[in-house]
Amino acid sequence: MDIARATLSEAIALDYLTKQKRKLLDGWSYFSAKWIDPAKEKMAPISRRFHRWQVVVAILLLLALILWSFRSEIWALLSPAGWDIESHFKNPNDIAHLRNLGLILLGVIGLPLAIWRSTVAQQQIFVAQKGQYADRFAKAAAMLSDDSLPVREAGIFALRELAMADPKGHYFPVQDLLCSFMRDAGRQAEEQEMENAQSALTLVPSHKPEEDDPAPCTSDVTAALRAFSDLRTPKNKRREKDRGWEPDLEKVRLTSFPGHSRAIDLSKADLREAQLQQAILVGASLRNAYLRQADLQGAALIKAQLQRADLVEAKLQGACLIEAELQRADLTEAKLQGAFLGGAKLHGADLTKAKLQKADLAVAKLQGADLREAKLQRADLAVANLMGADLMGADLMGTDLTAAHLEMAKFSLPIWTEIEWPEGWVPSEVKEEKDIFGKTVEYFKFIRADKKRKA
Repeated sequence: MDIARATLSEAIALDYLTKQKRKLLDGWSYFSAKWIDPAKEKMAPISRRFHRWQVVVAILLLLALILWSFRSEIWALLSPAGWDIESHFKNPNDIAHLRNLGLILLGVIGLPLAIWRSTVAQQQIFVAQKGQYADRFAKAAAMLSDDSLPVREAGIFALRELAMADPKGHYFPVQDLLCSFMRDAGRQAEEQEMENAQSALTLVPSHKPEEDDPAPCTSDVTAALRAFSDLRTPKNKRREKDRGWEPDLEKVRLTSFPGHSRAIDLSKADLREAQLQQAILVGASLRNAYLRQADLQGAALIKAQLQRADLVEAKLQGACLIEAELQRADLTEAKLQGAFLGGAKLHGADLTKAKLQKADLAVAKLQGADLREAKLQRADLAVANLMGADLMGADLMGTDLTAAHLEMAKFSLPIWTEIEWPEGWVPSEVKEEKDIFGKTVEYFKFIRADKKRKA
């Protein structure tokens, strides 16, 4: 592993460990401030679960129970006859009353003290545990910079277990470190490929390097992505929402990712210019993900969740998006030549100027989709639902619209020749409307032939 990766991982670990040690050194003052000074903290942790007022109520209830248990002795001592000290020392029953009263006083003093000692012990255990977690984090982070692949994988496993054991304290540091590791691994692989190409060019000046398929991501990167996804439980995602945290995986390299036993969760991730060629992301959650200019050529995205994803200028040639959820996704100028989108849900999706030549969109749901100036030459739109879609300026040369639903869909002039009309449909009268720039544009719609004959 290169020095750059070691430096990055060690720097992150050192910075985090320094912060944790500072907290541990101030552990007692931190605890005292939380318990003693109510102005600094409204709630004081008792065994990390109970509020302070609950403890006070518990103490009062215990004292009340003790006083009720010894009510006869207390009443006897508080009665007018109870003030005769000489008679008390002569009467054995009164001596027992005095002994019981002493026990009551000891209980009143000792019970809060015992609770306080228990609280201090619990806090000391908590501080010691925090120190252990910090040490585990530092050791696991150092393992990521090791030259040995198994050691790096072991470090990723250790980080995953740590984040599961202490999600409040280490979920975000672990996730940030895993994202940093994956980004750095991609940069290192790209730099290595450039060096190899430069070396080949130096040895054979006339040699032109062939553009082969990119090398698959290494097993440690695969393990890091799986761990990253496994940690994104519903509870941890609520923590992400509260903090406003989003995964930073810009330019990450996950080429030929082999998949996971569970659906990968990359929702809201920043995946700009990510390399995901031929990655297996079946059923993956990519809702609201930022995939602008990402390379997803040949990727398996069957039933993937891509609602509201930003796929502007993304490369999706040959990608398998069968039954994918792409509602309101932004696919402006996306490259989808030869992509498989059969049964995909594209309600309200923006496909302006998208390149869809020879794409399979059979049975796709494109209601209300924006397909203005899209390139759809020889695309398969058989049985596709295009109700209310905007296809003004779209190139539909050789497009298969057999049994497609075209109600309310807009098409630009000139009107096609009769042999080009979809079977069972005839064009409506030319209509006009103003575009967003105030310019008047003409368009027509297809209506069913049987309805026009009745009219």
